[in-house]
Amino acid sequence: MGGKWPAWLKANGHVNKPVAIKVTVDEGGKMLGESHALLNEFPEMEEKIVSLMESNPSFHKEVKDYNALDKQIRVLELNNSPIDDPSMVQLKQHRAQLKDDLYQKLTHE
Repeated sequence: MGGKWPAWLKANGHVNKPVAIKVTVDEGGKMLGESHALLNEFPEMEEKIVSLMESNPSFHKEVKDYNALDKQIRVLELNNSPIDDPSMVQLKQHRAQLKDDLYQKLTHE
C-alpha cells in the first residue's frame, strides 16, 4: 500500500499521519511518548492490517481500541505520569496483550 490509505481509514483517525512527536527519555533511559500504533509495530503487515480492518468489524474494533490505548499511554507519559505506577504498568500490560492478540489474528487468518 505504501502509505495510500482508504478514505474511511483516514476519516476515522485510524491512520497515524506523519507528525513530529515529542519523545523524552527518563532518568533510567526509557523512551517516553513513542508510538506503538499497530501499523508502526508491524509495518510489514500493512496490507493485511488494512484488508482485515475493511473486512472484519471485530478486528477493526480491536485495532481501534489498541491504538486508542496506545495514545492514552503516550499522553500520560508525555504529561510526566510516573511510568512505574501500578496503574501505568497495568495499562502497558493490557496494551501488550492486545498487541499479542492482534498479531495472532494477523498471522493465522
